[in-house]
Amino acid sequence: MANVRQYDNLITASVVTKSFTNQATDLALISNELITIAELAHIKPMLGLDMYEELKTQNDSTGTLTSANSTLLTHYIKDALAWYVRFEVMNEIQ
Repeated sequence: MANVRQYDNLITASVVTKSFTNQATDLALISNELITIAELAHIKPMLGLDMYEELKTQNDSTGTLTSANSTLLTHYIKDALAWYVRFEVMNEIQ
């Protein structure tokens, strides 16, 4: 099992703002730690350890996504993860 926390998150805070309906949402609420929490709690269990690690290592600035993984990340995971991060942010501010 590789240490995938050293790699970039699968999405950035600016991508997460797509899931917020209020355009005045403060990006400071969306920390890298919350994105990591959402990845670990919601995405990793669905993908499984091997696939999660593959995506994390390929998505890093030093890696290259395969065509299939790029499609998976772009069309499915990023949107779902944006909503999971929103859920985690809402839990933080309540």
